[in-house]
Amino acid sequence: MTHGTNFLATFARAFVALTALSLGLAIVGCGRGGTPDRDSASASVGGAASAGRAPASGAHFRTQKAPPEPALRYLTFQLGGAREEEELPLLIAVHGLGDTPQNFSRWLLSLDLKLRLVVPEAPDPYGHGYSWFPYREHRTEHELATGIAASRDRLERLLEQLERRFPT
Repeated sequence: MTHGTNFLATFARAFVALTALSLGLAIVGCGRGGTPDRDSASASVGGAASAGRAPASGAHFRTQKAPPEPALRYLTFQLGGAREEEELPLLIAVHGLGDTPQNFSRWLLSLDLKLRLVVPEAPDPYGHGYSWFPYREHRTEHELATGIAASRDRLERLLEQLERRFPT
């Protein structure tokens, strides 16, 4: 197997792993109590408006402060006329390589479902967007696996934070 073919196979395995992870985190069922954590920092988001749509009510970037990894930023939306304080199903949508939460969330905003949508921002810059792991063509399988594991850990911590913050 050539180096290029080996890299593609490794990349395909990484893609499948991240896809499986995102599906595994996708919907957190209703029924778990809790109250929102109001101490999180927030700022307005302009990305959805620049896409020709007004941002959904309650769209904010939130920063998770969970050591040892740097915080993950994310967009939140309440869809289907839902209010932020409502107990709602939670959908976590993970954007792809080189994309941004603002761009990726555009097509999700049209979902006709009453739910809370969270779109995290991958930690590593890539082109005009982000990557879930440091991306280089000559990365070893071990380096790739380490990067994927770090993103998995960050997403798991984000899920824990979201479960505490939002009633689901």
